[in-house]
Amino acid sequence: MKLLDPLIQLSQQMLDTLLPNHCLHCGKPDQDYICSPCFSSTPFELRSFDFNGLTVWAATPYDGVAKTCLHHIKFEGHRPLLTQWTSVLNQFPIPLPEIAFDHWVVVPGSADRIRSRGMDVTDVLFSQWICWDPRKKSSPIRRTRNTRPLFDLSPAERESELRHAFDCPTDVTGQHIVLVDDILTVGTTLSACADCLYRSGAAKVTGFTLCHPLLVTGLSK
Repeated sequence: MKLLDPLIQLSQQMLDTLLPNHCLHCGKPDQDYICSPCFSSTPFELRSFDFNGLTVWAATPYDGVAKTCLHHIKFEGHRPLLTQWTSVLNQFPIPLPEIAFDHWVVVPGSADRIRSRGMDVTDVLFSQWICWDPRKKSSPIRRTRNTRPLFDLSPAERESELRHAFDCPTDVTGQHIVLVDDILTVGTTLSACADCLYRSGAAKVTGFTLCHPLLVTGLSK
């Protein structure tokens, strides 16, 4: 295998010369999949929203570079871009440093989409970002069944689709848990998971997502 390494490296160099990378957002030639100016233009500022009594914090609007990245990662399985995106996230402070809570809990992905993508995007995206936080990540929630994609469903259809889709067999009595997901849309997924945690004894549940939609920025506290 070691004998092939120089050939692989030479092949990659030739490909890089003949077909140089272009920024997937602005289209300009760049060694990375998203160029530094585009990443620098992405606003990272925690904002909070209230959805039926659930407080959700989000880091950046689902627009521009963030939307480009998540689209390529989630729907095209772009692993190199996922690696670059997580390395950029690691340059920012751990989210919610001043909020006292017990555990991070990543919303579990649907098994069929994990198989098709070869990974749980949300788990990979956040695991490196929060791995140094002493408030360790735990996984008390599980999916009881696969659900169809929610992006083209109405709020009522989303709620119906997610009904009884999660459970929490783990006792989390008295804990304050922060639920983590990639995108906040109308809060249906986070609410469904929060209900599971409350039924298992959680004292408080807060949400945290990477992106929030522009249409709800007016709800920001």
